[in-house]
Amino acid sequence: MSFEKIDQLYKLRSEDPQAAISFLSELGSSPEEKVAAAVVLVDCGDAMNDFA
Repeated sequence: MSFEKIDQLYKLRSEDPQAAISFLSELGSSPEEKVAAAVVLVDCGDAMNDFA
């Protein structure tokens, strides 16, 4: 698990939603990273008005 990657993901979420979504592939499969990925997908999809 990489807390640094999770921190980077949350930073991107507020600065550049598209970049945050692209960054998701950098995360591993730990429970914490999966939760962060789910949160970012919902938040960024909402910010970009893209729910697919």
